[in-house]
Amino acid sequence: KTIKKILEEKEEVAKFLKQYIKIDEEAETLEEYKNEFITNLFRKSISDIVYKIKDKEVFYIIEHQSRVDKKMPYRMLKYSDALIGSVQVNNQSIENPIVVPIVIYTGDQKWNVETSFAKTQLTEEKYKEYKIDLRYRLIDINKISREELITEETRLSKMMLIEKCRTSKEIRNT
Repeated sequence: KTIKKILEEKEEVAKFLKQYIKIDEEAETLEEYKNEFITNLFRKSISDIVYKIKDKEVFYIIEHQSRVDKKMPYRMLKYSDALIGSVQVNNQSIENPIVVPIVIYTGDQKWNVETSFAKTQLTEEKYKEYKIDLRYRLIDINKISREELITEETRLSKMMLIEKCRTSKEIRNT
């Protein structure tokens, strides 16, 4: 819940995008997009955060995961599809907006799930050109050093540092 709360702040999202996705967006250009399309269509909890770039059809879906989910490639495909459908219903002149799906993983197990939906499909050569190639960006706190999180000046990095702790002693020391 804390990570979701932090990601409700445009300034934190702008810093996060710059640091981890390597996309420089000013906080003023970001607007939170209503994510009811995910909740209503898939009965998903409202932990997903969706941002839109003002005056552009570019969206960021940010999903926080504390457990490995083998269905994540499919889930991100469904969320992206639902978002595109929602945008098209609201404005029929838009064909296909850009959707940047992002997963922040804070669990302690190794993330061993593909980040490309296409890699979860059949591998037969004759069907290669028909694969759906949606990819999501994985931000895995297990691959970010404690030192890096300490030196970053964002509330999200501090929360990820706390999430990295596995014992109460580690939390106290942190």
